[in-house]
Amino acid sequence: MIKQIQEDYHKVPEEIIADAGYPTLDEITALTKEGTIPYFAVPTKGKSQEASYQPQPKDSPEVVRWRQRMESTEGQTILAGRGQVAELVHAVMDHLNLDRMVVRGM
Repeated sequence: MIKQIQEDYHKVPEEIIADAGYPTLDEITALTKEGTIPYFAVPTKGKSQEASYQPQPKDSPEVVRWRQRMESTEGQTILAGRGQVAELVHAVMDHLNLDRMVVRGM
């Protein structure tokens, strides 16, 4: 997706926001090195929220900064704004029964 934005607009986005589970730690590192600030929810995977924000031995410096950013009040506020936009679209689609579409034969 970032490569498509670069091709279309000839620059990288300043920030990117997404749910947990989409980016990998390598992608967070690459995005940061390209100049994009990632705001992705930190997956807990059975851990407490506090433990999820702690740097892990395998973390790159960029991932450590991402964990710190997402633990901050500013990071949480920015990520919360994502839900106000994306979840509204999903709710409207559900209301219009567009959550599942059969595309076979189209």
